[in-house]
Amino acid sequence: MPEFSSDHNFLFCGVDLFGFSTGDLVNVISALVDLSNFPVVPDASQQGLLNFMFLARALRHPNGFAAHPAFQSAGEPVFSNTEIFYDGNSQGGISGGPVIALSKDVNRGVLGVVGMN
Repeated sequence: MPEFSSDHNFLFCGVDLFGFSTGDLVNVISALVDLSNFPVVPDASQQGLLNFMFLARALRHPNGFAAHPAFQSAGEPVFSNTEIFYDGNSQGGISGGPVIALSKDVNRGVLGVVGMN
């Protein structure tokens, strides 16, 4: 991934897919054992979608990451915030549709290995 990033001038960022992360395993198992617990899974997943949308906003907004010294060299941002892309595979592909559809900051997206026909 570092080669792709430098060769194509991409900055890769990510956040936990809350609702589908390791910490949510107990909730998922409880829903499999008793389907009345299922509403917890999509409810928690909403937070994961918000996490990605806030990440996109922090990347896009001029007072976001671009304004932080960790993302600057000689006082200038080390990345362009003109376009934000979503790239999700597997669970990221499944939940990426709502992120792409709802985010005002994501320009384009790729949904790979989404587990459906």
